[in-house]
Amino acid sequence: MEGADRPARGPLPRQLAPSYAFVLPLAVRSYEVTSTGHVSAATIFRYLEHVATLASADRGFDSRWYVDHGAAWVVREMRVRFGRLPGIADELRLATWVSEFRRVQAQREYAVWLAGSGRLVARASARWAYVDRERGLPLRIPPEILGSISVLGHAMPASSWPQSSGAAPSEQATLSLTARGYESDTQQHINNCVYVDWLDEALRRSYVRAHAHDGERLAPRRLRIEYARPVRAGDRVEIATAWTPLGARGLGATQEIRHGETGAIAGRATARYLAT
Repeated sequence: MEGADRPARGPLPRQLAPSYAFVLPLAVRSYEVTSTGHVSAATIFRYLEHVATLASADRGFDSRWYVDHGAAWVVREMRVRFGRLPGIADELRLATWVSEFRRVQAQREYAVWLAGSGRLVARASARWAYVDRERGLPLRIPPEILGSISVLGHAMPASSWPQSSGAAPSEQATLSLTARGYESDTQQHINNCVYVDWLDEALRRSYVRAHAHDGERLAPRRLRIEYARPVRAGDRVEIATAWTPLGARGLGATQEIRHGETGAIAGRATARYLAT
């Protein structure tokens, strides 16, 4: 059972994560912090990937196990709700657990909070697909995984999640770039966390042009990403961004990442930001 043979490490706020979730202590490193004094949304995504990898290894399914079995997990959708992002040396607790298994997919939950105060940094839910490592085709999740990792429930509600309003956006822009080799993961695809870097860059460039001031003042509040097709190093991509003000300081954004040659969608995102 995932975490069931030992107590959670460190205080576990009951409103953020269930008992026996896998919990990891982590301190924010100086090189993870941007010019805002806080980590970026993409860094939070990297924390989530890191704790999920360690949680799997904790139950006996490390990276070598997946290579030996010709399998891998790939993320299909990620939903994240952000609190105040942490800064240098902040002591965090990262928790993860599985809320549901399906035939070829798993829903994995996450919570990140400040160790001292218990204040929420991020709450997230990801839909992962179990696939053939070479072909990328879905595989049935093997019994050894189903029998070793507990399903703990406590799924993040899907209600009230950002959706495209259908209203005409106030601003639209397109950013073109070429995927770099150093952005690739072990499966030779651009890592899913890099998509968040791209989306963030595209939005901030559009926002700066419209407001003639520092786009770094945009603080993420909610972000949902659907991953449709892989991108590889050398691929040209275009990121279409449309955003609309929400109230006095809010901002709603919809974005698409498309392959530059074919126009095929690689990813879609909807988000809410706060201008601070």
